[in-house]
Amino acid sequence: MCRSGLAELKYLPGVVRESVLRLVRPGNLRLILVTGLAIGVGIGAVEAFWQPALAALLPDPSAATTFAVAVGGFLFIYLCLELRAPLSQTLLHSASPTGRRASILSTYSMSTSTGAVIASVGLGAVVDRIGVTAVWLCAAAVVAGASVAYLRLTPTLGRPDDRGASAVEPAVSR
Repeated sequence: MCRSGLAELKYLPGVVRESVLRLVRPGNLRLILVTGLAIGVGIGAVEAFWQPALAALLPDPSAATTFAVAVGGFLFIYLCLELRAPLSQTLLHSASPTGRRASILSTYSMSTSTGAVIASVGLGAVVDRIGVTAVWLCAAAVVAGASVAYLRLTPTLGRPDDRGASAVEPAVSR
């Protein structure tokens, strides 16, 4: 059984290549990937930079109300960023060919992780100069800008075939 599993690994580079090619082609999958990357930037900015913002509040004893507001705001940001997850997952399922859904969902997950790394490294390089508030505003602008991609999605009237074609969105030939 182990040998058959290892034998299947020879297909891995082709499956990854095909999944990435599907996601970079014009169409719904690419738009959803862009939103995933942007959500990753938003989540990465919150996770990487909440500590300095909270540390600034703690030395001041009068900040204990402020502390509750900060925690509430933190939870609200996560709620807002994650509300789109069911929508994104549903859209990915409907736009993905049956045999490639797991690969495409993994690629989407990697896009959000990439966005988080971009936020941590890119915004981390400038946080000392512009401050945490400005970093969070930049990340919010990225998320808001990418959310426009949801408005550009085209409806699909059926399940895509192995090439990604559906009744509305034709497959792009290679």
